[in-house]
Amino acid sequence: MLSSFRSAKAAGTWRVYDARWLQFSKWCAGQGFDPYDCAPATAASYLQELTESARQHGVGPQTIEQASAAVTAHFSLVGRPSPMQHPLAALLREAARRTLVPRRRQRELLTFDELETFVAFHLLDPAAPPSLEVRMLVTGCVLAFTGLLRFDDLSRVMVHHELLRVEPGAALEIHLWRSKTDQRADGADVTIGATGGLSCPVALVEQLFAAGAYNRFPGEGEDAGPLMRAVTPGTDGAQRLQQVTAPLASPIPALPYSYVYPRVTELLRAAGITKKVGTHSFRASGATAAVEGGADRTLVRKTGRWAEHSKVFEKRYVKESAATMAAVTRAMTFRR
Repeated sequence: MLSSFRSAKAAGTWRVYDARWLQFSKWCAGQGFDPYDCAPATAASYLQELTESARQHGVGPQTIEQASAAVTAHFSLVGRPSPMQHPLAALLREAARRTLVPRRRQRELLTFDELETFVAFHLLDPAAPPSLEVRMLVTGCVLAFTGLLRFDDLSRVMVHHELLRVEPGAALEIHLWRSKTDQRADGADVTIGATGGLSCPVALVEQLFAAGAYNRFPGEGEDAGPLMRAVTPGTDGAQRLQQVTAPLASPIPALPYSYVYPRVTELLRAAGITKKVGTHSFRASGATAAVEGGADRTLVRKTGRWAEHSKVFEKRYVKESAATMAAVTRAMTFRR
């Protein structure tokens, strides 16, 4: 019964709920009572504390929403009514929705020219060949830009020959076994075309495969692992993959965000790019560059796996340049 209830929601949802429930349980323990004995008025006090903390940190109402849902879910697991279903808790959630305004983190976009500068600085200096780690991170950034990939998507790019197909000089076919908007893990296919030039994603992936000696044809019961993974110094001092293959029961982990983000920031700064760029900025930058370059918006949206009528796609990802927007005004004055 419990497993059936948990399976009704995605694993990612339960990870959030379990973390919020743990926070609530610790808060209750600090108050001297069991979380399952929490009265509605006490639960309201907890939500008030969360609301005040969210206000101080410039966070939106999602913390309060998640905490309420997590408590209700865990009470449902034991067949008990949740204090978060009380009208008082509902009033506090509504107040949080109305009053908590998140501070938007300002992330700037990279142009394609800046991406090429980034690639050239780190990968094309014959006097200073890149380490395997640098080649891997730079290639990952190019894939995120050209494939409109989230960081989670990038971490799920697997090198197995059936999950990452390479057509030299033509395209990459990436099968993502799961993504943020694919809670049921149906999978999605992403095609990234060859561009030629310095930052051609197809060529860079082929070069990374050669430099890292990835095994894309593992034996039965073996995991070929993700593209983005840990490296280690070899006996000759050069870097190599820490794991080439692993048992399927213990698959090779991808590099975590906590490692990738600061390293990418360092590499951008080293290349003279001082914009405030997060890993998600590559996805937004690629979408904007594609639309600005004349690509059909529908195809861009499909490539990035945005919902058909996504407001987020238009409001947060595609940012027309001032010159493009100014052309709207000029068009008004056109006379035949």
